[in-house]
Amino acid sequence: MGSRAVALVCKDAAAATARFGAAGPTGALHTRTGRP
Repeated sequence: MGSRAVALVCKDAAAATARFGAAGPTGALHTRTGRP
């Protein structure tokens, strides 16, 4: 059984804030169960 994840990567902090409305890092990785 393999691991599954969702990766979000934005080109910069302004793009991340504009698209997702959250300040902070420009990327995130979460498992299929929602854990970071």
